[in-house]
Amino acid sequence: PQINLDDVLYKLQADKKYIVKVDQGVKKRFKKGLITLDVNKNQIKTALDNLKSKGFEYFLIEELIPHDQNEEKYLCLERERDGITASVSTTGGVDIENNAGAIKKYLLDEDECKTAAEQIGLNLKTIVALKQIFDDCYLSFLEINPLIVLNDRPYFLDMAAQVDSAGQFFANNSWGEADIAPDSKKTLQEEAVAILKKNSQASFSLSVINPNGAIFLLLSGGGGSLVLADEVYNLGHADKLANYGEYSGNPSEDETYLYAKQVLSLLKNS
Repeated sequence: PQINLDDVLYKLQADKKYIVKVDQGVKKRFKKGLITLDVNKNQIKTALDNLKSKGFEYFLIEELIPHDQNEEKYLCLERERDGITASVSTTGGVDIENNAGAIKKYLLDEDECKTAAEQIGLNLKTIVALKQIFDDCYLSFLEINPLIVLNDRPYFLDMAAQVDSAGQFFANNSWGEADIAPDSKKTLQEEAVAILKKNSQASFSLSVINPNGAIFLLLSGGGGSLVLADEVYNLGHADKLANYGEYSGNPSEDETYLYAKQVLSLLKNS
């Protein structure tokens, strides 16, 4: 549902500072200019308009938590063959990739939960609770960066999560596509294919990878389409791959025509 911005602003305090950020599954938002820091209540609308002009629709407004950069920590949970692992570092923030050597990894069994928590100054109960949420929500990846701990209280300043779509069956529809914002503004062709998929028993997908690409895929079958897209990459033409997509599940002749029409429309407009 649409949220009335005036209702949101009314609840905010005039003497506090805030952060406005894009909330559409985009990583490295700070480096991409998709986060506006240190704005007061009266500056929030301008910050939102600036982000909207870049094609985004979903945003977060959060209270600014003052801290020093050396207080920023890193925590990432991942589901792997041996169980849930935690990667932790006392050197978090936007330059985490430059400090990869400082990241330590633990399998979150009873003993290593405590060790992982101690490494970044977290209370054991916090990391145990995060592990439980990770399972309950059928996440496969959860990254908290930066994480800061002030007076023994954790603050999750930014988060990214990846959901296992197969888990939706077990989650009793507690989350679904309506809960997950798109990562960018879709093209008309992507939107048309999404409507086609919604109204058909067959499966259709279409994603624009590079709007200026020269190689367009029109493939049937999810497995085969992945193999061929990988082969384009293996042959050294990844920078030319314009789209990924497939149609399967016995679509009708008319549906196949409508899908192909959208792929060709992308090609003509590239």
